[in-house]
Amino acid sequence: PGGAYIPIGLGDNLGFRDELGPAGPLFGTLVHMAASGEWRVVADVSLHEDEENPAGGPIDSNPFGVLAEPGARLVADAGANALLSVGPDGSIETVAVFPNRATGRGTDSVPTSVVRGPDGALYVGELSGVPFAAGAANIYRLVPGEAPTVHASGFKMITDIVFGSDGIFNVFLGWFG
Repeated sequence: PGGAYIPIGLGDNLGFRDELGPAGPLFGTLVHMAASGEWRVVADVSLHEDEENPAGGPIDSNPFGVLAEPGARLVADAGANALLSVGPDGSIETVAVFPNRATGRGTDSVPTSVVRGPDGALYVGELSGVPFAAGAANIYRLVPGEAPTVHASGFKMITDIVFGSDGIFNVFLGWFG
């Protein structure tokens, strides 16, 4: 027990890893680092995007945020516009896909964070995709078996979200260029 789950981003398609030298195969993965400092790759998130492409459109994977829960790790894949569940055996299932340009939205969804709320639902924060329009990013609420719904809107770049021990929702905004 113990340790941490760490998403190693990629921000491109699977073929890009070949250009990154010997460490290339680590990009686009989820790793577990034990309390001892030993680490191992748990799942190849970019391979899932390459094989499944749950949101359609260009193949792009960038595992960004992770929520470790008993029995599964939830990964916000910023490039794939998706929330994924990684099982103990490394298997990956798509939990939800978020709106992108292919679905008529003016910008891609770029999910960056996931947290479980006090109500048991999942909450997913996002950046607004290029061109990073002010007010275009949302926080989605996701109940298993249902489509994501907008919980809060009007943001530009959410990098993390968390519920405090008092149940108050906190949003961390990123500042880019």
